Amino acid sequence: MLARLPILVVAVCALSCSAHVAAFRPGESLSKDEAATLAAKSAPLPSGARVWGGLAKGQLGLVKWDSRSSADQSAPKELLQAVRDEVGRINQRDPGPVNVRLTLEILRYARRFGGRVAVEFTAVARNQRGQMVWALADSVQPDESERQTAAESDAEVAARSLGKRLRLGLGL
Repeated sequence: MLARLPILVVAVCALSCSAHVAAFRPGESLSKDEAATLAAKSAPLPSGARVWGGLAKGQLGLVKWDSRSSADQSAPKELLQAVRDEVGRINQRDPGPVNVRLTLEILRYARRFGGRVAVEFTAVARNQRGQMVWALADSVQPDESERQTAAESDAEVAARSLGKRLRLGLGL
């Protein structure tokens, strides 16, 4: 039995430390047809994220929060509000001509091996006509070095990390 222990430890570490491969799923932000289209047409990134669409540099206007944004019941209650605050910070720049409405869906919030938080999410930006212009399926795993103060909650740190990922995905 003890001879198998190292194999078990390696397997658990591999499962908890492995890169996450994101996928678009139907839900609050996407219909079944949209999720299927994105699964076929989105590009995988080296991080495991999947992205589709985008706007030309300088075209992104104001990013408005969609009230349909939602979070899995495992996520802290303050996470969505903290991400909404991060979206507000995205708008503190000179906006371009194309305003979008961002729907964020927190699919999973979990504590990984070693206490790290992992947040799996889908973000969809739609123009004023309701057409998708950008979509991102990704996950973030902030570490302790991202914590700005000792009093900061895990949700605040995760929201800031998620906000950075949204800015990158939107080309900002």
